[in-house]
Amino acid sequence: MERSLGIGLVVILLIVGTLGVIPATGSVTAGEHVSTSEVETDSQLSAAQSEEVDNEQFKLTIHENGTVQWTFQTNRHLDDDEEVEQFETFAAEFNDDEDHQLFADFRDQAEALVRNADDELDREMAARQFEREAGVETDTQGNSVGVVRMSFYWEGFGDQQDDRVVVGDIYEGGHYIGEDQWIVFEAGDGLVFTEYEPRETGEYSGSELTDSDSITWKGEEVFSDNQPRAVLQPADAVDESEVNGEPNANPNGSEDDDPWMLFTGIIVLVLGIGIIVAWRRDATVFERLVPANTAEQSRDSTEPSASESTDDPAVPDEELLTDEARVRSLLEENGGRMKQVRIVEETGWSKSKVSMLLSDMEDEGELSKLRVGRENIISLDGHEPEAAGSPFDDE
Repeated sequence: MERSLGIGLVVILLIVGTLGVIPATGSVTAGEHVSTSEVETDSQLSAAQSEEVDNEQFKLTIHENGTVQWTFQTNRHLDDDEEVEQFETFAAEFNDDEDHQLFADFRDQAEALVRNADDELDREMAARQFEREAGVETDTQGNSVGVVRMSFYWEGFGDQQDDRVVVGDIYEGGHYIGEDQWIVFEAGDGLVFTEYEPRETGEYSGSELTDSDSITWKGEEVFSDNQPRAVLQPADAVDESEVNGEPNANPNGSEDDDPWMLFTGIIVLVLGIGIIVAWRRDATVFERLVPANTAEQSRDSTEPSASESTDDPAVPDEELLTDEARVRSLLEENGGRMKQVRIVEETGWSKSKVSMLLSDMEDEGELSKLRVGRENIISLDGHEPEAAGSPFDDE
């Protein structure tokens, strides 16, 4: 099974689990669970989401100490009393059960993601204070909306640099959001935004950047490495001459004066206030973090298939391999053991993708990892280094 595992695409793994438990008009009902292995492509996921969930929303509230409250919310428009009753039944079960499968998966996968990010970035991280809530809410047009909300505090998400908090390096390798996805940075108490990227597509909520509570990016968009990015400072420490606030274009390029009209009646005031939230869609929640890189996604969507052209050269064997198979092949070619950094170099993948892929393979018993100083030594079964001496003394 091929996976895309960039740390940058933080807000994902929840989607499939949510589809499996939120009551829907279609065949998925409360209590059913859709495993990550059942969703194999972005197109399949998109189709499933359009049938089961109206939207997914993500909000990152950034605090002065670098901690971020990371909130995932999914909304489903309820068409009639029967759907309302069905969702209320699900919500009661979800709220009463601390170990509900959806929440347990969310918690486990968030903790795994934070551990992997901690390995990649030079600062301490932790996941704490997990919370959940589900219920039927009413939007501004009087429509019933089934809402599932889960959150946790991610310590160390933001990088403290003197009096500044910088967020964005967690998106190593770039980030992708689909056409129905938003991602939102929200300033915590006492903080104001002074910089953000990409500026061409991000929209801040106030008349000026420093007056804004949030910055929103709407899909579809492919972000560059370490983006979206924002810099925040305490309000009393801001030098206005250094604020980088323009432009403030409508991310969707709409001519409508109200950039939120597209989703009015679905998500407005779902938290009781006018929070603009972020959207993410992908094949899983934290395991499948969207396309591994923009180039792969672009190639998949633009290159003709074999049925469309018989003159194209044969596809190299390694391109037909899953990520796991390619790693195993590399290890076998190198005597069953390699440094993790060499796997990154050989594959051309991001460090975060390789780290998470290897962690998954280790969990499945396909290989082992040994930490030696700041290096990870990756070994196939039977090729583990001896306890004494250098792991590569025999090379």
